[in-house]
Amino acid sequence: NDGKVLLIGTILNSIGILMYYFGLRISDLGPSALLIKMTVLYNVLFGVFLLDEKLRITEVIGILLAISGIIVISTLHGQIEVSSAIIMLVSALFFAIQSYLIKKYVIQIDGMTFAFLRLFLLSIFFLIYIILMGTWEILEAGLAISLGIFSLLGYFLGRAFYFEAHNHLP
Repeated sequence: NDGKVLLIGTILNSIGILMYYFGLRISDLGPSALLIKMTVLYNVLFGVFLLDEKLRITEVIGILLAISGIIVISTLHGQIEVSSAIIMLVSALFFAIQSYLIKKYVIQIDGMTFAFLRLFLLSIFFLIYIILMGTWEILEAGLAISLGIFSLLGYFLGRAFYFEAHNHLP
């Protein structure tokens, strides 16, 4: 069961990442970065409506602020296109579904193992994507090493802690 959750979650996450990068290509980073944080709102809504969790007043306030933010961002003429905003919101939804699947179907998660397996699956997925799109590029050694270190310290460890945090959710 954990393997199915990992595979489905990683596929949805990969699609979310591709949509996020595509959305960034057609809009400014600022509004896009704010919209991708809607993952948190989706997680709260999934928790309340699909996992029967209780909604706290702070979460209600957060939801109202998030919706207000979407309204404000949608009025930023020229900074973000409607299509880009939709792409970002759907991308955030894919990220949230992964979290929902873990919380719903995985009793105890080993964050590092899950992160390693996810990294492996994402690497295969994106290698195939790069080959199919013909966008392969050799990076300078210093840049490749820097990107590797930053990815390890930032995204990979962050994702491992993210998975591990699911063990401590109510």
